[in-house]
Amino acid sequence: TGDFLRMKNAKVGVRVIPLFSGKIHITEIKVKGLSVLLVENDKGAVNWATAMPAQSTSDAPSPPQTPSGKREIKLESDSLVLTKVVLEDISVDYRRPGVIKPIHFKIEECTGAMQVGQPLTLTMKGSLLKVSHNTTIEIGSLKELLEENKSHMNITMETAINRMEFSGVIDLAQVSKGLTLNAALAGERLDSLNGLLDLDLPPLKSYKTAARLSLRKDRADLSDLILQVGKSKLTGNMTAVHSGAKPEVVIALHSPLIQLNDFEVGDW
Repeated sequence: TGDFLRMKNAKVGVRVIPLFSGKIHITEIKVKGLSVLLVENDKGAVNWATAMPAQSTSDAPSPPQTPSGKREIKLESDSLVLTKVVLEDISVDYRRPGVIKPIHFKIEECTGAMQVGQPLTLTMKGSLLKVSHNTTIEIGSLKELLEENKSHMNITMETAINRMEFSGVIDLAQVSKGLTLNAALAGERLDSLNGLLDLDLPPLKSYKTAARLSLRKDRADLSDLILQVGKSKLTGNMTAVHSGAKPEVVIALHSPLIQLNDFEVGDW
């Protein structure tokens, strides 16, 4: 129940001549005051996708694949072209069973465009869990996203001292059940992520990490994991399971050389 989207005012401009050829060329979409309510029910259905998620026969994660790097994505057809989109004052709430208080984040401004030969690109600035960020999302196929709830995406999120990158095919109907992406994270201090992740991480400095990330319910798998702290570089795999009272984490890393002062954590 409740509105999925609510806006205060909107302005849309469309070119007339391309309509005679069955094409939609939008010159501008401008929306001010947008409220978004994302809801997941106890059956796993979500209000932001057009179809129910398929029933999975197993909770086990799919076998990890070798990361293929950042994929080039672009709009091939001119049947739908968006020259400019500007969204201002966006409020997003996410609700799911078992979570008493909705997760809330604010987007001050979102700008974007979708031109032939380029991906649908959205650039946002706002805050998530009181952490300010600038985020860019590239979507390869709006048609596929609208018809099948999924498309290849490249996502980059930057905070004051951290940078996160994700790439892969994202299925909006299944995103709360499982997700497999190439992921990378880098920053000046690892413990600066504590507020965003609700964790107590060690204060490691000058860190970089990359892996193939697979999320399934209460399980996370990191394959082809690369972790660099200072001048020390480690490779391996990690599995985290949070089905019991306490999470169980298994990490297997290898390094030809460890520089101990790279891992100075003080009183942590």
